[in-house]
Amino acid sequence: MAILMSASMGPGTISSLTVAGSTLGFSALWLALLSGWLGAAVYYVGGKVCAITGETPVDLINRFTHPVFTYVLMGVLLYVWYYTIWSQGNILSTTTALLVPPLAPYADWLVTPLLILVIAFIFVGGFDTVEAVLSAFTVFMAAVFLVNALYVGLDLGAVGSGLVPKLLDGSSGASAFAGILGGSVGIGPIWYAYIAHDNDWGRDQLTFMAVDQIVFYGVLFTIFSVGIYLSAAATLQGVTVNGAVDAATSLEPVGGGFAALLFGLGLWAAAFTTIGGMSAVAAYLVTDLVNHLPFVDRDFELSMDSTVFKGVIVAGVVSSAIGPFLSDLPALPLMVYAISLFNVVAPTTILIFTIAVVRKRDVGEHRGPWYLVVGLLAAFAITLYSVYGLEDDLYFQVAVVLVLGILSYTAYREVTDTHLTIRGSWTRGD
Repeated sequence: MAILMSASMGPGTISSLTVAGSTLGFSALWLALLSGWLGAAVYYVGGKVCAITGETPVDLINRFTHPVFTYVLMGVLLYVWYYTIWSQGNILSTTTALLVPPLAPYADWLVTPLLILVIAFIFVGGFDTVEAVLSAFTVFMAAVFLVNALYVGLDLGAVGSGLVPKLLDGSSGASAFAGILGGSVGIGPIWYAYIAHDNDWGRDQLTFMAVDQIVFYGVLFTIFSVGIYLSAAATLQGVTVNGAVDAATSLEPVGGGFAALLFGLGLWAAAFTTIGGMSAVAAYLVTDLVNHLPFVDRDFELSMDSTVFKGVIVAGVVSSAIGPFLSDLPALPLMVYAISLFNVVAPTTILIFTIAVVRKRDVGEHRGPWYLVVGLLAAFAITLYSVYGLEDDLYFQVAVVLVLGILSYTAYREVTDTHLTIRGSWTRGD
C-alpha cells in the first residue's frame, strides 16, 4: 500500500492540495473529497477496457482516431509527463537543501544529479525494499496531516460550506484547482492500463481491479487528500505558499518544531519514489508509440526484462536533473502548474475510455455499469472546466480541439460502419 500511495500521493498532489487550501480556503473541499472517487473510476476504466480487449492504450486510441491524431495526442501527453518529472527534480533539490542545509549550495548541480542516479539504480535494479521504506515516509506525512486536521479545531460552518460544489471565482487558485484533478484523474486511464497490461490481467481480474481502486483511491487517497487540504485551509489561508517551509507551517499545530522536517522529508520521499514510477509509465508509452510507427520493423518489449525498455526508464529519470533549472517559479507553484497541465489531455483520454466501456463491441457483456459512466462523465466535465479556468486560454483551446477531434472521428466511423453493415446486408439480400 505504501508504494501505491507514494506513486499517486506524489509531490504534485501534495503541492496542489496545500496550495489550493491556502488560496481557496475551504471552498474547494468538495473537490478534494470527490477527486479520489473520480480517480478510482478513471483508473479502473483504463485497466478494465485494456484487460478485456487485450490492447495497449495506443492500440485503443488508434482505433478511435487517425494515427496522426494519436501521435499528436500522445505527444502532448508525453510533454506534460516529462515536464512533471522535471518539476519533481526541482522538488528533490529544494527539499534536499531544506533537510541538509550544508548541502544547499551544491543541491542543484551536484547533489540532485547524484540522487537521481541513485533513483535510476534503485528503480531499474528492483530494490523494492528501499522503495517501500521511502514510500512509508510519504504515507506517514499524509497521516500527520490527517491528525493535524482533526487537531486544529475546524470551523464546521466553513467546512460544511466547502462541501457544496462551487465554480471558480476568477483565476485565483485556478492552477491549484486543476492540480488536484491532474494528480488524481489526469493520468489515470493510461497509467492503470499499462499496469493491467504489464501484469497480463484479463476479465478474471476485473473484480480485483474494482476493489483495488475503491479501497486505494476511493477510501485511502480520499482520506489523506481531505486531511492535507483541511490542514492547509485551516492554517495557511491567505498565505503565499512557495516552498516546503511555507507549506510546513500547516503542520505546526501537531508537528511543532519538527513540522518543516516532517513535511520536507515526506515531500522528498514522494519525489524520490515518484520520479522512478512516472519514468516507468512514460517508458511504456514511448515504447508503445515507437512500436506503432510505420517505419519501425520490430516490436520492442513493454517489459522490465527488456534492456531497451530499462534504458528509456533511466533516460526519463536522469532527465529530471534539469528540474532545478526549469523555471523561475518557486518549487511548489511550479509543481502545481506542471501537474495541472495533465487536464489538457485528460478530457480526451477519459472520453475515449468512456465510449469504449459503453460499446458492446469493445467490452461485450461488461459494459458500464451506469454509475461508472456517470463518474467518468463527471471527471470529463470537471477536468475540461479546470482547464478553462487556467490563465492561458491556449490550454483550453487545445483541450477542446482534442475532444472535438475524437468526437468527430468517432461519429464518422460509427456512421461509416453502420452504412457498410446496411449495404452488406442489402447486397446479401438479408
